[in-house]
Amino acid sequence: MTKLEDCVEKGVGVDGIYGLSDVVIVEDRNGNPYLKGKVVDATGELPIQMFSDSQTTHLVWEKLEKGRMVGVKGIVDDYKGWLHVKVAALDPDPPVSANADPRPIVPQETMHEARGVISKCLGKIEHESLKSIVKWVNTWFDEGFYESPGFSDAHIFQGSLATHTADLMTAIENMADPFYQEEEEHLLYIAALVTNLYCAAGYWDIGGFAPIVTLKGVISNPASTSMQIFSGLAKAADLEPSVRLVLEDCIQSVLDRTHTPRTEEGVIFKNVHSTVTQIGLVAFTSRKTKSDSTYILHGNTMFQYAYPKEDGWSA
Repeated sequence: MTKLEDCVEKGVGVDGIYGLSDVVIVEDRNGNPYLKGKVVDATGELPIQMFSDSQTTHLVWEKLEKGRMVGVKGIVDDYKGWLHVKVAALDPDPPVSANADPRPIVPQETMHEARGVISKCLGKIEHESLKSIVKWVNTWFDEGFYESPGFSDAHIFQGSLATHTADLMTAIENMADPFYQEEEEHLLYIAALVTNLYCAAGYWDIGGFAPIVTLKGVISNPASTSMQIFSGLAKAADLEPSVRLVLEDCIQSVLDRTHTPRTEEGVIFKNVHSTVTQIGLVAFTSRKTKSDSTYILHGNTMFQYAYPKEDGWSA
């Protein structure tokens, strides 16, 4: 398998199984479709480009999505300084050894950035029991938090739980003023930290404290698993009942589709989580309109968040 860190000049052959971290079908000047995207492995990330006149190939392209493992054969090309893989063949369902974990690791540079974001946001917290939650997450999961894959097909890469958490915290931080108070901001950081911990259940090393430690592989009930983990954290941190109820509402708002948020934090967190999950995170800016709707600007697209109103809640 070709390591992407070795693809540093034109003419290098590429042959291996990689994670598809981005994919889109675009058109050239003549209206002909072609594939653009990025592939990732433990050593780095590289753009890809594929041209084809085959309708069968075009149908394969349409089924591709971020997070998928793909087999790629091609050659490194250089177009006006833009280094990329010119793909000759793409396998959407590559054979993977049963004895190996096929998921590539998020590049170390990206992981370093994620650690910095998480550390910065959690460092703002002054509430003692919330600080204790952070301590117990570090104690129970240690590096497992940063080694774990995420929660969906779009976040299967090892380390993507941490990068997704960093994305959530970045969105929360950028929305904090003027949408909510500092105390709410800190609660939302904790919600971002704990909601998807079920993804790291296999890394939970706390002896016989709870049966979650025996869970391996696919988690059949993410909401129940995360609530069990949070229950243990809340008990260990001696979390106040009122704070615990808010965080439970945040967790359920994201993981339980039948749950309607009951708190302002739950509504906000559900909307932040949904948008970050769907579109990823490149750059967020925010503003509040006269109609009390929250907007997030992602690139050139404006996404509207539901916002709690005085006469009731909307999700």
